[in-house]
Amino acid sequence: MKTHILLLAGAMAWVACESATEPTAVDPSARETVQFDAAAGPMSDGLVLREFTLKSEGEFVRLGWCDEAAGLAYSAAPGEGTMTHVGRFELQQAGCVNLATGVVTDGQGILTAANGDQIHLAYAGSAVNLDPLTYELHYVTTGGTGRFSRAEGESDFVVVYTSETTWIAEGGGWIRYAASDRADR
Repeated sequence: MKTHILLLAGAMAWVACESATEPTAVDPSARETVQFDAAAGPMSDGLVLREFTLKSEGEFVRLGWCDEAAGLAYSAAPGEGTMTHVGRFELQQAGCVNLATGVVTDGQGILTAANGDQIHLAYAGSAVNLDPLTYELHYVTTGGTGRFSRAEGESDFVVVYTSETTWIAEGGGWIRYAASDRADR
């Protein structure tokens, strides 16, 4: 059971990616539900609000410990996939997984679009099934680069391990971003 939880945790944890702008830590559990009209145009602040879906897959990598005495493993789950309004992307993510409970905390990630624009993420969640190993994770968008420099949003994903080290994820949510921002180009 610990092996499965560790593997799942690793798949959900994100490898911190070196970039000029590091993601800001956000507690995904302190979220606010947002109602919106996905067909609406730009808002008064110049941001557009879009609903999205995402599919990704990747491999689990064990990196070490967040806190060995507390049983918090530090794991990564790099991957790739496709996202509405973004297209193909690469994903770097890492976080802490409690080996006794399957709870994922302190997750940080960077989703990089094919054009180099990045979406910065924070996430948390927990294991909900052991056979197959399945996690439910909540992500908060904390900014980014390029058109995502002022991005904000929320999303929920289900991650299923198809082997001890391979995972697939599906989900969706909403994101607000400036579709025309190119300040860092």
